[in-house]
Amino acid sequence: MIQVALDQEVKPLISPRGGPVDAEVTLTVIGADPLMSLRIGFGSFGQYELIARDQADTDGNFSTTIKVPYWAERDRVHFFFLSFGNRRPRALSDPFHVTAPDGTARIVGIIRDDPGNCLALDGPDDTVYSLEGPMGGWSPGMRVLVTGTITRAPTCGGNGVPITVQQIQPA
Repeated sequence: MIQVALDQEVKPLISPRGGPVDAEVTLTVIGADPLMSLRIGFGSFGQYELIARDQADTDGNFSTTIKVPYWAERDRVHFFFLSFGNRRPRALSDPFHVTAPDGTARIVGIIRDDPGNCLALDGPDDTVYSLEGPMGGWSPGMRVLVTGTITRAPTCGGNGVPITVQQIQPA
């Protein structure tokens, strides 16, 4: 397993927070050193791969669109890693959930209350999902399988990966 030391002073921001292989993801960096060389990786904590190289502008900002690599694992959480210069990864994005080609995500986890007005799901790899849509009689503490689609932002004010629920069932 690769040890990744991270410096979260500069955090890569991603949008959307999930999608299928070949989906376009906007990655934005604000506050890097001016004209700093940037290396972008994608993968999990155990393994990642370099997918792009670029440079911050004269203000230390950077934005690009990157396609989710063909080898990304469906219904798994991945991260965008950022290295400055030739150093090891130093910054980590929020979780990115790789979906089916039609945008459907399946997550097994435990329902819990969310600080916003959402229910939340504690999913794999300590990833939190903000749930919106038909919840039925599900309540905190229940282990469930959620099927839904990743959305751009939760309308209920949650701070996890936003997912519009299509179905919940016991797991």
